Amino acid sequence: MKKALLIFFLFLSCFLSACKSSSETEQIKTEKEQIKNPYYLLGVYNIPYHGDREKDHKIKQDKKYLQEIIERAKEYEIKLTLMFPPQWLKHLSEQNIVNWQEAGHELGIVHFGVLHKNWDGYSDVSIKQVQNKREEQGLENREYKGNINDLFLQYKDWKENFKTICFLDDLQVKNIPEYVEYSLCSDFVNFGEVGQKSKSFAFPTRGINEFVNYQKKENKAKYQLSTYHIGNLKQKQRAQDVFYKMRKGVFVSAGYSLYSSKNSFLKWLDFLYQRDRETEKNITAPQIIHKEILPTKEIF
Repeated sequence: MKKALLIFFLFLSCFLSACKSSSETEQIKTEKEQIKNPYYLLGVYNIPYHGDREKDHKIKQDKKYLQEIIERAKEYEIKLTLMFPPQWLKHLSEQNIVNWQEAGHELGIVHFGVLHKNWDGYSDVSIKQVQNKREEQGLENREYKGNINDLFLQYKDWKENFKTICFLDDLQVKNIPEYVEYSLCSDFVNFGEVGQKSKSFAFPTRGINEFVNYQKKENKAKYQLSTYHIGNLKQKQRAQDVFYKMRKGVFVSAGYSLYSSKNSFLKWLDFLYQRDRETEKNITAPQIIHKEILPTKEIF
């Protein structure tokens, strides 16, 4: 009798243990299914520098930091949008372009405008206005290199490769070439009511894109996404807080290939990989439009 009871209790213990194990497995599976990440797009800005020897040295150094970011992205199979100012072009080889595009990365143009500390020297406003505005802001004057058309001429040999732009802190931009289709730095926020503007990049909600705004020029649409900039760990944490709460749309963010900020952006990549190990939600601007990930809304 005792032996029979012992066998019974052993059987019951095993059964309950198996049920518990099964229950825990189902709970883990359920928890995993409950993680509903939004899509996410990642840009990397590269900085223009000035002064002949100093400029080239700093760009070469930042290119090493950029490569660190690209290597981490490769490890996670994450696609980036790599944004270059004119000063970087002579530091890019054709093989760089081929390798990055074969890895699935997008290429783009970043323009640092008159009100930015690192203005790249191009503007559609007069030299006098540029000098006045920079003096008002306490910014060092830079060499005036030409208007925005002159800026785009720097990319003429690679224009098929650079279809995305970001204009930072500019006063006025008159003409954008036909080959440019996407912008990552829209002044308009892409949630709520269409047409709301936000000049400040300080708010992490700028990364929320629930639709894509666009404007037509000569029947050609220019699609604009709103972006949050991650330059330090505090900004990275703010991005995480918003990302956790999103259940739809695309979170667009961008970092810099700078020693002072690359580590916070690398940690942001780590976070996204932890949330999306299959990188199913990683996306680029052309994919957002052509796969119709988001609805489009025209701004007049």
